[in-house]
Amino acid sequence: MIQSKLDNVIELCEKIECLKLDYYDITADEQIGDNDVEFENMEDDLEYLKVSFQKILFQFNTVDNVQMHKSRIPNEVFVKLPEVSLPEFNGNIDNWSNFKEQFDSLITNNSTLNETQKLFYLRLLLKGDAELVETQKDTFNSLMKVLIDRYQNKRLIVSNHILNILNIENIHFESSKELRNLVDTINKSVRGLKLLELEGNELVQQIIINVVIQKVDKETREQYEMSLTTNELPNWDKFPAKTFASPRKYNGTHQQTRMKIRNYGKNRSFMRKSTSKNICVLCKGGHAINNCLLCC
Repeated sequence: MIQSKLDNVIELCEKIECLKLDYYDITADEQIGDNDVEFENMEDDLEYLKVSFQKILFQFNTVDNVQMHKSRIPNEVFVKLPEVSLPEFNGNIDNWSNFKEQFDSLITNNSTLNETQKLFYLRLLLKGDAELVETQKDTFNSLMKVLIDRYQNKRLIVSNHILNILNIENIHFESSKELRNLVDTINKSVRGLKLLELEGNELVQQIIINVVIQKVDKETREQYEMSLTTNELPNWDKFPAKTFASPRKYNGTHQQTRMKIRNYGKNRSFMRKSTSKNICVLCKGGHAINNCLLCC
């Protein structure tokens, strides 16, 4: 029953995404207004429902001991992994905060799991370099402490998130895909900073916006400047939705630009052919050969 509801939520998320793209295709940019915010609110609500159903599944979907652990813990009961995937951690320090938050929500704070079960799932979800971490005591708390000491380096995490923002590659031509990737990268770093309880004040928001404006292509930058109708400072939370949300606008403009370039090339070719007919092959003068004095 819960799994069915979870599947419905996932399917609804996909339908909302398709609906949003169709809406951008048929709606003029100036008419989009605050509907972008409504789409974001719906997506946030659906994400909350999805995580809630995942937690319920994880808490109540139990099975007998895993066969390979019967000899070690004969009287224990292991909770079966839900069909939805749990967060994994591969040793990338940028992803630690997000992994730790989700793992604590699903595993650490799960009262139906004992310490042995928590250790089992923690080791199961560690990949790459993180999988090689060892402790003197084979317990959940000791392993988690070593991971926190190694990866929960607040100074380094903050530095990496800031560098991720500053080192975003410049966009040279209009592309909705690259613009969305840029915004997603910024939002990922901003969320990572918020998980460290570093809230973005107005100064930080203005710095981020100005960094992004220097990264986008010239046409997009000019469109953004023209969209500022007041002297009020822009807000980053609204900035991506209002400026980068419409793939139709950027794809259409980029296509027109390419058509202009192709047409310009054709015109240049025609001009060269037309001009070449008026150049004398004898004296290279600006006249036809039959009008050349050398032929007289």
